[in-house]
Amino acid sequence: IPARVNEALDVTAGAALGALSVWRHPDGEIALFGDSAHGIAHAPDTLLAYGRSVAVDARPPSKAGLLDEGGFARLEGGPFSLLVSIAGPAPAHQPGHAHCDALAFELLCGGERVVCDTGVHDYLPGERRRLARATLSHATLEVGGEEQAEIWAAHRVGGRPRVELVDFLGGTRLEATCASWSTPDTLHRRSFLLSGGALEIRDALEGRSRPVRFALPLAPGLEPLLSVDPNGGAEARIPLADGRRLRVVLPATARWRVERTPYYPEFGHELERACLVGEADRVGSAAWRFECEG
Repeated sequence: IPARVNEALDVTAGAALGALSVWRHPDGEIALFGDSAHGIAHAPDTLLAYGRSVAVDARPPSKAGLLDEGGFARLEGGPFSLLVSIAGPAPAHQPGHAHCDALAFELLCGGERVVCDTGVHDYLPGERRRLARATLSHATLEVGGEEQAEIWAAHRVGGRPRVELVDFLGGTRLEATCASWSTPDTLHRRSFLLSGGALEIRDALEGRSRPVRFALPLAPGLEPLLSVDPNGGAEARIPLADGRRLRVVLPATARWRVERTPYYPEFGHELERACLVGEADRVGSAAWRFECEG
């Protein structure tokens, strides 16, 4: 093999292993954004070990935790680890494996998956494929009852949202914006902050006011205890496997309920799980707070 080819392969494989270290969660498995699924390729630890066996070292991204070209960023602090989607459908020339997940996130508490993306069941046109790609199947906002992107057939995307990373600092703070393809005059601004062992998320809708739906899809087996006070505040307490509870203070501007929604961790595998859904006629700003109790 010519030296230049060998060098290019080494650099590319090293960058891929570096990206994998950002993309996988503390439980050792990958996130489920887009058409990701467990069990269809070698496990991350196997790939990293193989890289070491052929003297290919993981090359971390230039800014720790940020895959700027891939469109994802990792935040870690206290008991929390989360991966945030900070780009629209990609790659631009064929985004068929992309979903409507801009500004969505997956969240782990103490190494346990709590907020999970939906994954993918199959590649056939139909309801499962539509649900897997839909905005409300991800931990983000649906504006005006419309999808973030113009998704159709099984792998087609027409109009795309405008998504921009505004700020990323030290793996503990992130801010990004999204204007959906069908509602370009409404800008969703979302910020994340890990501080003092808690996670705070703030949402703001700028421009034209429209109805909004919030979604917080949970890992299967987690059952939230939802409580709403007479003044409109709402919170959920989610029992975790280690005996602790995750307390989630929900945006008070919305009317909250628990729905049962599908989860596709592997091709052809469907599970049922709980999803917190909130509806609001209009939103100026909204705040979430996640705290681990016990």
